[in-house]
Parts: sequence; C-alpha cells; structure tokens
Amino acid sequence: NAYMLVYTREDQAAQILTPPDPRITNLRMVERCDREVRVAEQRRREKLEQQLKIKIKLVYERDLCKMTGFWDHAEIPHSHTTKMGRDQYVRDLAAEVETLVDVPRTHLALFSLQYRSNPRQVRFSFLPLPSTFRANIPQFNAPHFDTSDPHLVVLCIAASAFDPRTLKPSPAGRTPDELSRWVDDQVILLVVKYFCPANHKIVTLGCYYIQQNDNLISMVSSGWIAERLQPYVAAKEVQPVSAEALAAGQDAAPLWECWEEF
Repeated sequence: NAYMLVYTREDQAAQILTPPDPRITNLRMVERCDREVRVAEQRRREKLEQQLKIKIKLVYERDLCKMTGFWDHAEIPHSHTTKMGRDQYVRDLAAEVETLVDVPRTHLALFSLQYRSNPRQVRFSFLPLPSTFRANIPQFNAPHFDTSDPHLVVLCIAASAFDPRTLKPSPAGRTPDELSRWVDDQVILLVVKYFCPANHKIVTLGCYYIQQNDNLISMVSSGWIAERLQPYVAAKEVQPVSAEALAAGQDAAPLWECWEEF
C-alpha cells in the first residue's frame, strides 16, 4: 500500500479546496456531455411524437404526371410534407389542403397508398373524411410502409373542372364536382397512362374518375385524352394521335386498347 500526504498552506486552503469549474478544466468534455444530453432528449421527443403523430407526404395530380414508365410506388414525387395527429380526422387534412391550394374542400378527394393482398398491389385507396389517420395506418411493415420511418403517401385530387397543373378553375367554366360526396363503391379513380407506339415511351396523363358502370371510352369521347396529351405532344415526348382515334363516340373504341398495370 502507498500513502500520499499533501501539505497545504493554511492561507491557501480555501482556494485549493474550491471545486474546479469543469468549463475551465475540460471544456471539450463538458460540451460533449451537453451534446449527448440534447441528442437523448431529442430522440425521446421524436419517439413520443412518432407515437402521437404521423408524417403525411402530399401528392397532387401534377406530381403523378411527372412519372414515366411503369408504376413504382417508391418513386412517387410529392409536393408538400406535413404532420397530423394519429387521432385527427381526414377532414382536418382536407382543411389544410384547402388553404394550401386554394380549392374548396368540397371539390377535393383524398386517397392514401394501401397494400392489397389479392392481388398483391400497392394502390391508392379512398380516405373517407370522417375516418381517423390511425384507422388508415398499417400495423406492420408493408411494401409501401416502413414502421421504422412511418408516413402516409396521400394523393389529393381536385374536381376535373380545375386545371391539374395550376389547380385554377378551367376557362370552360364547368361546374366542379363535389368530390367530398365520393361514394367508393360507385365511383372509381383511374391513374391513366399513355404508351406512344412511335417513341416507345409511357407518360402519365393524370387522374380520371368515372362511374363504375360507365365505359372507359368516355375518356376519349369526352376529349379528356386529347386535352391531357397536348402538353406531351407539344414537348415532342409523344407523337400526335390521329384524329380518327380521338373521334367522339363509340366509333373510336376499336382503335384503343386499355390494360390494367400490375
């Protein structure tokens, strides 16, 4: 055993026995400890917030129109990110979107990415306004949902009377549909793509909603296809479609083929 005796002058005892200031003796260690405390507190707050809130990635029709090629739910671009309480209602998000895009919520419909097991697909599913976000959050990992980074991809669709790129009322002055009254078993939303046989390119034309009993050729006969193709033709991304194929009425039906993408 070893013993050490330290003799202190009596007139210096008070100064020597004063507890040292850590910021003077080891400032780097103090800063490191403070940083670790802040990080731990931030993680605690984020974990608590993750239990109470859910991140929302807002996708508009114009975002979908940026997509080319085949469907890839992991590559969907989004315009805005927000956070909502898990027990908040979908109508609360609709009210927030109304202020963002200046479109009355009665003319908006919201859809979220959902996983279908039969067949195995990730597709947009209608979000009823009275439902809570908690009711639409998957409980387990899915192809479109990671529990370690939980978020919902929500598609916001405006009535067809609004321009899909600017979300301003169209010059035609059509009366907007009240999408807030959406009945899921009567109306279907289609994300429509067009394959150019000349350029061998697939472009996304946008979203088209239709009564489930209506014919798909109405996309052509109503002039919707021609209108949505126009920007791509002007940019020379696709070749113009013949007037015969865009003719109104059922006569054009034999000139078109429509496929569901899996």
